[in-house]
Amino acid sequence: MTAPKDPSKLEEWHKRLRDVKTGKNNPFFGKHHDEDARYKIGNGRRGKHHTKESLERMSESHKGAIPSEEIREKMSAAHMGNKCSLGFHQSKETKIKRGQAIKQYYIDHPEARLHAGETHAGPKSHLWKGGVSFEPYCPKFTREFKERVRAFFGYRCVECGVSQNGEKLGVHHVNFRKDACCSEDAIPLFVSLCRSCHSETNHNREYWQQHFTELINTHYGGKCYFSKEEMVEFLDLH
Repeated sequence: MTAPKDPSKLEEWHKRLRDVKTGKNNPFFGKHHDEDARYKIGNGRRGKHHTKESLERMSESHKGAIPSEEIREKMSAAHMGNKCSLGFHQSKETKIKRGQAIKQYYIDHPEARLHAGETHAGPKSHLWKGGVSFEPYCPKFTREFKERVRAFFGYRCVECGVSQNGEKLGVHHVNFRKDACCSEDAIPLFVSLCRSCHSETNHNREYWQQHFTELINTHYGGKCYFSKEEMVEFLDLH
């Protein structure tokens, strides 16, 4: 269904499109193909790609289609670190299953992992920050210091609550400053995170910085790691 070029007919075209999607005046709405039909449809489309001309026509057909305020709010909320109340939140079990499925896929398809690494490496990645990940950590960010952070939070991920087991928890720089321990203009704030939660902090950094800062100030009195003396006492008790 291609959008009309005449602006006066565009609203009517959107209305008919909404009616089809919501089932209004659509006798086939709610009906489903059986398993054999789904297999034939999927198999018939496998390996096929849109031509350049087809992609251009689809792009042209979407011009002028402005999403409603409600849709824009949902789209915005969906990217807020999966912490909204509009049905986009993923449970811990879902995250684990998703991670295991992706891991198994790359084990079964090593060529796919190689391709993904090549196409999303360095400046090609949407997370590229000009190469800051290659900058060194400050000298005070040592293994001993990271252990004091983990111990302070009880060797648990502060986000999902999973306990450290086998693999050590990551120590996340709340302000995304690798020199936080050494720089005078950086506040040294850290939290312990599991691998899954730590990876999520690469998206929507402003949200996570505010989230963990409030967590540390509200629930831990502004502290986020043991001093060396406190660590000795902690080890004596455990």
